[in-house]
Amino acid sequence: MKTGDKLLLIDPGFKNIHMGILLFEDIARPDLVYTNAFESSGMNCGRVSSLNDFSHAIRHAFESARKESGFDSFAEVWVGHSGEHIRYDNVTEEFTLKNNTPITERLEKQLMKKAEEHIPGDAQLIHSFKQFTLLDGVRMVNVKNMMGAKVASRYHVVFSLKNVISNLRKAFRSAGITPSRLLFNGYAASKAVAHEEEFKLGCLVIHLGHSTVDYIVYQEGKPFMSGSINDGWASVIRDVAMELKISEPDAEKAICDHGVAHNLDTAADIPLSITNLFDETQQPTKMNLAEAMNARIIELFNSVRDQLRNTICRGHIAGGVMLTGGGAMTQGIAHPAMEVFGVHARVEIPSLSWKARDFSPALAPIIGMTKEASHQITPVRIPQRPASRFKYYFSDYLGRMFPKKRDKNDPESEPSK
Repeated sequence: MKTGDKLLLIDPGFKNIHMGILLFEDIARPDLVYTNAFESSGMNCGRVSSLNDFSHAIRHAFESARKESGFDSFAEVWVGHSGEHIRYDNVTEEFTLKNNTPITERLEKQLMKKAEEHIPGDAQLIHSFKQFTLLDGVRMVNVKNMMGAKVASRYHVVFSLKNVISNLRKAFRSAGITPSRLLFNGYAASKAVAHEEEFKLGCLVIHLGHSTVDYIVYQEGKPFMSGSINDGWASVIRDVAMELKISEPDAEKAICDHGVAHNLDTAADIPLSITNLFDETQQPTKMNLAEAMNARIIELFNSVRDQLRNTICRGHIAGGVMLTGGGAMTQGIAHPAMEVFGVHARVEIPSLSWKARDFSPALAPIIGMTKEASHQITPVRIPQRPASRFKYYFSDYLGRMFPKKRDKNDPESEPSK
């Protein structure tokens, strides 16, 4: 990417499509110049449930974002990915070294590539992280150019089903958008709220979406477990609607206006005037609403705890539980999390160190993508000398006119021209 290029960030959800635009004017601190949310349709549990509806929704959001921001083209497009179809695996690869042969960067890349080949045949790689490296059984921070008898590295790989990715990319192409990269929303949300000290201590980040709940566990500074469940804040709204016999929009309004995720937070039985589906005015108390919410929220957290196999909940997340997403804005949401996981829990507000304002927890994936881009993408400055500038633009022209061929069986790749 060149200085002045723009990166489009998209988090497509069941209810809202969150968009952000990142402008690379400064190499160290790209500027998040635009964020907004648009109504979504045709998505459910991280999958495209209606190709036409989602294509229309993403096209509307894209055109609105271009009109409001004043930017027409983007160098890359990053898309958030969520849902129970996302899985993980921890893979260890070993290599026996010859005498007096140093470890090279090429060898480390070969080990990671072998680890990535362990994903199932019907899956597509999203992320791969190196957790640690052992040289002759001793953990090393950096083994490059070092010598030994055997090197072993363990990697955390995150992958998703190819058919899910294919449908998602097809919907984006119908809207005139070509995604450059997919990012797991749980990982992006963790980048938005967690700090290096919490990563090293061990922590659990939970992103409470409308139709999915994404989670990721860090140990010793690296991702250790990650995944998603097909259950989200929509189930809390649905349970409240059934308990109070009201419509789901009214239930969502009641939760936003009076909802408390823990019934001990309500000091008094404050009556609420609500008209049910039978046009009858009823007066459930704030305690009734809190009890209905609390029961379902505990079930959500229990589902995440069950995915973690109950073995790391206490001893391996000393940094606590961090909650993000639209559901994290509910009053008292940290109490049931502490009750289920048995460690300190808190709601984290996404922020950027180079901007003097915080963002809504619902924007955690967008903010996490911004931080990821600031660390992994270095804008290329255009040469100033005429000869170097001509060579630069000529190489760029050849790259656009004759792109490298890609694997047709890879759904992450676009067909070559």
